[in-house]
Amino acid sequence: MSQESSRIGNGAGKRGRYPFFHDCTGYAFGALVGRLVPRRVAQAMGSSISLLYAHLQPKRQAAVRHNLALLEPNGVPTGRVLNVFREFGRTMGDYFHLASRSREEAMALVSQHIGFEHFETARRLGRGGLLLTPHLSFFELGGAAAQANGFPIIALTRSESTPALTKWRAAYRARWGVETVEVGGTDDPFAFIDAVRHLEAGRFVAALVDRPDSPKATPVNLPGGTIGFAGSILLLAQARRCPVLPVTTARLADGTYRIEVHGPFFVERGGDGDRAGLLQRHSQHLADIFTPVIRCHPDQWSHFIPLTPPQSGGG
Repeated sequence: MSQESSRIGNGAGKRGRYPFFHDCTGYAFGALVGRLVPRRVAQAMGSSISLLYAHLQPKRQAAVRHNLALLEPNGVPTGRVLNVFREFGRTMGDYFHLASRSREEAMALVSQHIGFEHFETARRLGRGGLLLTPHLSFFELGGAAAQANGFPIIALTRSESTPALTKWRAAYRARWGVETVEVGGTDDPFAFIDAVRHLEAGRFVAALVDRPDSPKATPVNLPGGTIGFAGSILLLAQARRCPVLPVTTARLADGTYRIEVHGPFFVERGGDGDRAGLLQRHSQHLADIFTPVIRCHPDQWSHFIPLTPPQSGGG
């Protein structure tokens, strides 16, 4: 839904998140190269730079190995670790390749649109919808594809490392019709007020959930351990009684992308009124949807810092 949208988006000054680009200069240079060279060349350049970085940063390799072990606890070969860097570079190659190209050209790279009827079902309810995605592949394309099909998308994002970069990336999404809303965090009350306003207008609010910053992250179980999700975002869906639409994006063997909107669900409080339990239950449901897709494309799940267990549960 967002690439690096982040939140969809990456965080302010979080150099561990996207270790190759820290300011607007790097992104602007990448966009220039992406405009001048063919897509395959941009992908190859991104892959080579990422692999070089991996060899120069053994701690990053260790972090990736740690995270992949959450999916495959029986051992992670070095080749798979390096593939994460390689695939990330290819994704960034596509990101910069499309930086100066139209939404139509971006949509030409999407060969599979699965489950988009769920958008129409949600729209008929008139309450908007909450789109949640893991940090998998070129997830910015999810928002662009929804917008291209007539569903207005708002991408929640943290501040980038510099104001100029925040503005640059917002402009990147705006070319595809995706509006960026900068927020302080998924548990920031002001962020909730702004997001509710968009939901009330019938828009779809998109966010990443598998990269929380808050110590109140909601714990979810993966095959090899526990990580934190930004579960508090689900309170938006509960407050508005709008559907949650899980979305995944993955690059296929032929180089095109598959975007899938999974079956929507509603966040409903149980009779006990336990907020922590509510968030954990629905966050785990999201994890159960995302995990099989991520396990099919583990090389495209690019986290470069260890996904440690949350310090406390409660969202």
